[in-house]
Amino acid sequence: MKKILPFLGLIALAAMLTMCDSAAVDYCDAWCDCTRCSDREYDDCVYDKEHDADRAYDRDCGVEWEDYVACVVDTYYCHDYHLETDCGRERDDWKHCID
Repeated sequence: MKKILPFLGLIALAAMLTMCDSAAVDYCDAWCDCTRCSDREYDDCVYDKEHDADRAYDRDCGVEWEDYVACVVDTYYCHDYHLETDCGRERDDWKHCID
């Protein structure tokens, strides 16, 4: 039994890590690329974006959320340490869907 406990712990950790919404991580990677965020700011970003994703999926707006994040990740650019995009339409579609 003692030999199986560490193995079970690793399985639990792997399950928790896969629970992160990859779109949230992708968004925060882009945001931190521009803002040079700290580890804490990155963690806060992932938490906030996972909440956004949960809210989107709960309201059947997952496609709009994923389209918005894909646009951000594919088109972002940095300007004076700010993340800039040309994703206004995708953001509006997502926001209108969840409201």
